[in-house]
Amino acid sequence: MHGAHLLRDLDAAAQVYPDQVWPVQIATALRSLIHHTNLARDHGLDTIPGDIRTALLSRFRHGVLVGLSHTRHHGDRPGENKARNLLEVLRDRAGVVLRFAHDLAVPTHLEPGRA
Repeated sequence: MHGAHLLRDLDAAAQVYPDQVWPVQIATALRSLIHHTNLARDHGLDTIPGDIRTALLSRFRHGVLVGLSHTRHHGDRPGENKARNLLEVLRDRAGVVLRFAHDLAVPTHLEPGRA
């Protein structure tokens, strides 16, 4: 999944769950990971500094777990199934989704300035 696509889906989830923090928390962590990936590339680093990456990945994963605890597969809210499916992908395929944060050669698929 591309970063821009994930961010759009997280924005949609925030519309479905306007009273919840997790969609914004996940999107903010993702945007920050992309930003720090770009900074590391710009400075010729091989990776995002470990303490920054660890903190942002923790925020991302925590947001996903909270979101999973607040959604159901067959919920009553329109868009709840899509949000739940997104959260399951972010949980089950986090290594693929966040690969760019560990390997700076992997593109984030966001235009400069969007992160």
